[in-house]
Amino acid sequence: MIKIVQLAHPGKEWPGYSHSNNQYIKSNKGIIWKENHEEGVRQWNNLDVHKRKFIFSKDVTYIDSSQKEKRGDVTFWGEWEPHSSFKLISKSSRDFYGPRMIHFPYFDKKYDGPKKHTTDPYVFGENFWYTHCKQNPNQPNQALKSLEEDSIIIMGSERAEDKSFLVDTVFVVEKRFSQHEMRINEKSLPKLLLETNLKINENHELMDASKYSDFGFYKGKNHKASNMFSFVPAKKYNKKDKGHERLIINTYNKFYNFQRAGAGSVNRVVKKSNSIDEVKEYWDMIVSDAFNQGFVLATNIPEPKIIY
Repeated sequence: MIKIVQLAHPGKEWPGYSHSNNQYIKSNKGIIWKENHEEGVRQWNNLDVHKRKFIFSKDVTYIDSSQKEKRGDVTFWGEWEPHSSFKLISKSSRDFYGPRMIHFPYFDKKYDGPKKHTTDPYVFGENFWYTHCKQNPNQPNQALKSLEEDSIIIMGSERAEDKSFLVDTVFVVEKRFSQHEMRINEKSLPKLLLETNLKINENHELMDASKYSDFGFYKGKNHKASNMFSFVPAKKYNKKDKGHERLIINTYNKFYNFQRAGAGSVNRVVKKSNSIDEVKEYWDMIVSDAFNQGFVLATNIPEPKIIY
């Protein structure tokens, strides 16, 4: 059966936010600040948990509310755990609301330090990829390991305060690959997918270690291949108003059947169906909410530049 899965992952920015001081924390951990303390470089994330970034990207292919394909500069919430330069745009935005920083991601080929966290989902290039986040080696029958074509993973973070689910990625499965298939097709995979996700260091052996042998490695559908495709809710870049929230889904909306925010990290199958029309209706509702909240559907985000 085709499945629709709600997948929650950490949604906070770094540096964190201080509720007592009502402003961001001026941490130096993992950050090289410039003297004005208004911009700098965010190094590879080696904190205890994943973090989200508010990202700027040029020349993105997106679909707007006219249902037409366009290209332009956008901003979006996503995961990019390698390096990025950044500029401070707010000193008072709280976690899970507007951003404090705008990031400009790149891949530092010269970097030889620790690489603790992978970037998953990987939303750059012609196709999105999802390979392992929340897949558990100790759960052989876990739904995320065996999703069929047209299954949807709605990725985001929980905002317990108002029971909202903040969506940053809508992933539609084009094809599931086994670990063995990924290994034999390694040369055809995007190089940065390997560098930031699959083979970041000798201790991260997603494509080799037996404990990951039942994982599902998924390629996402592109808008050119289907009328139901993977996308990132993004907004057209506005120099005067750089920041925006993520796509907000009310978890009290019975149509979505989401788990209520605040219950902790979630990996929930919210719908199963043999009908592609039913699944498409669900996808259409997410798209409608995105357009109503002023988003466009970013479908082809250029890969970050490699700095040698």
